[in-house]
Amino acid sequence: LSSAVLLTKVVTAAHPKGPKDPVPTNPVADNGANGADGSVEEVQKAMEDKAKALNLSSLLLAVDADPPYYEQSLEWRRDRLSANSVEELCKSVVLENTKLDASSEAGRVRCVLVIVQYVAKLHKEKLIKVVQGMESAKGLPPLGKKQYNMRLL
Repeated sequence: LSSAVLLTKVVTAAHPKGPKDPVPTNPVADNGANGADGSVEEVQKAMEDKAKALNLSSLLLAVDADPPYYEQSLEWRRDRLSANSVEELCKSVVLENTKLDASSEAGRVRCVLVIVQYVAKLHKEKLIKVVQGMESAKGLPPLGKKQYNMRLL
């Protein structure tokens, strides 16, 4: 869980009216709203560097398209990836706070990437607390829970 929280902090995109993050964000994930125009390779390199600085590691494996990977059971995927258990398998989820609009305060967190184990549930209330903490760390006053509506992007 602590790694997921750290990674969440790494890949958070600031609200478009706020200052640009030092780490480029994925233009597809944020619709290019924050002005990021880096190539996929530049974004990937920046994210890898940031993860390395936080002592996080990653591993990319090529997965055959046939049979369709995501139609297979978790046990099949565990074996295909040589994982020790299905608990090691994770998914990435990009969420957007749909309560933010053009008039929202600069620097608010609009999009966030969360890494979740397949066998775990994403607790939106815990996610909201992390986002509130990130905004507070930027010197922004905390918003109430009803000011957050984290939806799949």
